[in-house]
Amino acid sequence: MKTILIVGDEPNYLVVLTELLREEGYDVFTAQCGEEGLKIVEEVDLGLVITDMRMPGLGGLALLKEIKSHNKDLPVIMMAAFGEEGKVLDALQAGANNFLVKPFNNDTLLSAIKKLI
Repeated sequence: MKTILIVGDEPNYLVVLTELLREEGYDVFTAQCGEEGLKIVEEVDLGLVITDMRMPGLGGLALLKEIKSHNKDLPVIMMAAFGEEGKVLDALQAGANNFLVKPFNNDTLLSAIKKLI
């Protein structure tokens, strides 16, 4: 399935990632908070979720746990800002399939996606 949800509280980042992924042929949904992202996960047949680690309200780690409790097979890529690498183990233990530290290059993201979809 080539449908991806991107969750993050930085609107410009969402726009850039959406354009990149649409150019690669993916259908893209976006959410600016974990709660909105969870609603999309429950309503749309997704192939992958990309979520930021730190967001107001329902953060990325809590969102990841909710996603995995509903659908343990849905791949999730976590993103975090440089300096938050200590969260990698928490995310992987909670079921994240990959963890990218921002800023990352487009090829790194696309390679991670292709391995999971």
